[in-house]
Amino acid sequence: MCSNYAAAIESVPNYKMFSVFGKTGLMEYSDVVKVMDVGSMSWEDPTVEGVKPPAREDMAVCYDPKLCRLFFYGGWANRWMEDLWTLNVSPIIGPPYATLSVSPIIGPVRFFSAAL
Repeated sequence: MCSNYAAAIESVPNYKMFSVFGKTGLMEYSDVVKVMDVGSMSWEDPTVEGVKPPAREDMAVCYDPKLCRLFFYGGWANRWMEDLWTLNVSPIIGPPYATLSVSPIIGPVRFFSAAL
């Protein structure tokens, strides 16, 4: 695949590498979304909800870390496209924090309730 978008996006505990769209052959374009967990070096095919954009290459892309969204504009697939699409990556990358350990590992557990 060539002319695709590929970028590493910060995720806890490991970055996620996204590979989206691109060209697979002469006049053949891809609409596939692939994600690699950089820690385990394994690729995943995430489920994309909603309508997928048409296959393309050479699109303009930007990432908004506050919204956890990739924005795709235009591209080429035997004609120039003038459309805008977004991909919400928050279910894949998760929040910008994670609990990796608790100290001490033994002790009392207390539950608190709040009156609403």
